[in-house]
Amino acid sequence: MTDDEVFDIADPPGSFGHGIAIGVAAVSVLVHIALVGLTGNWEKLYRDFGEARLPLVTKITISMPWQLGVPVLGVLAIGVLVVRRPRSLVPYVAVAIVFALVAVATYWCPMLPISQLAEIKGPE
Repeated sequence: MTDDEVFDIADPPGSFGHGIAIGVAAVSVLVHIALVGLTGNWEKLYRDFGEARLPLVTKITISMPWQLGVPVLGVLAIGVLVVRRPRSLVPYVAVAIVFALVAVATYWCPMLPISQLAEIKGPE
């Protein structure tokens, strides 16, 4: 028996990078869930401000479809990668980057109008 016969196409990818990317994506989805749970109801807060015009990114990230849809899509994307096991690292890294950026947007975008209102600036 040769090495070629032992390792066939059905073997899962053995790259350490695949696992790291899946881990980053999973942690990003968990961070999103935590941020949504901990930050409370931004929509109610902005409703109390009155007729303030909110940036589009804020409207999107405080919406219920964003808050509930991101975890569902994250679980689906990670599940597809785990089940299908593509050999290429590209889809794993793409999913990790997308959900890391989504977690950053979930943190930063809802606070954007408050930051603009307070004109918060960095140290000079």
